[in-house]
Amino acid sequence: MGPNGSGPFPGWNFGRAGRGTQLEMEGVRLVDDGTEADEQEIRTTGELTEIIVSMANTGGGRIVLGVLPDGTILGVDPARGGGAERFVLTLATAHCDPPVPTTTAWVSLPDETGVERPCLVVRVRPSSPEFHATRDGHYLLRRGVRRFPMPSDRLAPLLEKRRGRPPTPIEERPVRPCPLSDLDRTRIETYLRRRVPDGSWSADWESLLRNHRFAVETDLGTVPTLLGLLMFGHHPEEHWQGAYLRMESYRPDWPEGKPADQRDLTGPLPRQIEEAVSCFRVSPLNPTASAKQDTGRLDFPAYSILALHEAVVNAVVHRDYAAPLPVVIRLYSDRIEFRSPGILRGGLTPDHLYAGAPPWRRNQMIAGVLEHHRSRITGGPMMDVGSPGFLTLARESERLSGRLPDLKQTGGMTILTLYAAPVEEQALAARRRP
Repeated sequence: MGPNGSGPFPGWNFGRAGRGTQLEMEGVRLVDDGTEADEQEIRTTGELTEIIVSMANTGGGRIVLGVLPDGTILGVDPARGGGAERFVLTLATAHCDPPVPTTTAWVSLPDETGVERPCLVVRVRPSSPEFHATRDGHYLLRRGVRRFPMPSDRLAPLLEKRRGRPPTPIEERPVRPCPLSDLDRTRIETYLRRRVPDGSWSADWESLLRNHRFAVETDLGTVPTLLGLLMFGHHPEEHWQGAYLRMESYRPDWPEGKPADQRDLTGPLPRQIEEAVSCFRVSPLNPTASAKQDTGRLDFPAYSILALHEAVVNAVVHRDYAAPLPVVIRLYSDRIEFRSPGILRGGLTPDHLYAGAPPWRRNQMIAGVLEHHRSRITGGPMMDVGSPGFLTLARESERLSGRLPDLKQTGGMTILTLYAAPVEEQALAARRRP
C-alpha cells in the first residue's frame, strides 16, 4: 500500500498530515514478552491508553504506530507485527473502561531514504453511548496533541449515571476482532455436558455462548469474550497479548541470566496447564533419585507433582490479564520460579496465605470454568475452589524439601518459588539404612 492512504483509510497522508486531535503518531517500543516491563514500557502503555481514551471521547481518530511525532518514519518490525496488533487491542479492551472499539490496518510509508516501511494504523471509534475512562478512572478529552481531564460539568452527570454500577470484569470484555470460529466447539460442548448434565441447552449457538459469558454482542456482531477465548480458543495468544505460558530452563554451566532452553505453551488454558506439568515430569532439572530396599524400590522426587500442578493453576487463574506479559516459569537446578503478572488483591499479603486465609480471586469466572475441567494429573477438578489450594501446595513442597515456598511481590509481579528436595542425599541415606 502506498503512503497516501490508498487502502482502508483513503485520503490520509500519514507521513505529512501532522499530529492533531484526530491523528497521533507513535514510535512505540513494544514490551518484550517474558520480561518485566521497564519504565519506558510502562510509560508507553500508559500514554497509549490515554491517547486511545481521549481520542474516543473526542470524536474518534487514528493512531499510527511506527511514525515518530516529528514525522520520522521508522516502521514496525515485521517480525513483531502480530504482537503490535495484540498489544493495541489489549490496551483498548483491558485498560479502558468500557472497552474502546478499534480496528487496525497496515500501510506502507517511505522513510527518508525512500524505503517502504510497514506501519500500523489504529482506528479509534468515537465513544457511544457513554464516555470512556482509563483503568484507573481518568476521563480524558483531546485538543490538538494535548490530553486533558474532562471538565467537571460534563463529568459529574456521567459519574452519577455510573454510580453503583461495577465495571465490566475483564473476563467478560469482548476480544475484537477475534471471530467466533476461533472457539473450539467440541471443547465447549464437553464442558457443557459436565456443567449442565441434563443437556438442556439453547438451540441457538450464539445465544448459548452469550448466556455462559463466552461471547458478547458488539457493534461488530457477536465476538468471543476474554473468558471464552482463554478457555476454549484455538489460539488465544494470537488475539490477546501474553495469553500463554513461557517455560525457561537455566543450567549452572550456561551463561548467567540466559536460558538454556525456552518453550512457549499455547492454546486454551487447560491445555497450557497440563503441558506445563508434563514438561516438569520430563525435565532433567526435576530429577528423581531411587533406593532399593527389601520391600522394593523407593523413589525420592525433587518436587511434589501436586504442588507443581497447584502452582501452575494459581499462576494462570490469579494473574492480571490486562498486563501484556505471559506467565513465566523458570526452572533452575535447585528451585522453580512462577512469575505471574499482577499482585495479590483484596488486601491479601503472603502472610495471609501462609496462615490459611481464603484467596481473593482476580478472575472468578476462569476459576469457575476450570472447576468443571477434569485434570489428567490429579484426576479431580483442575481448580478446586473449595480446597485450601495454597496451603496444600506449601505443605507438599515443605514435606519434600524441608523448606516452605517463597512468595513475594515485586515490580508488579507475584513470584512463587518452590525449592527442590535434596534427592541424592535422601536416596543415599535410605540406601545406608539396614
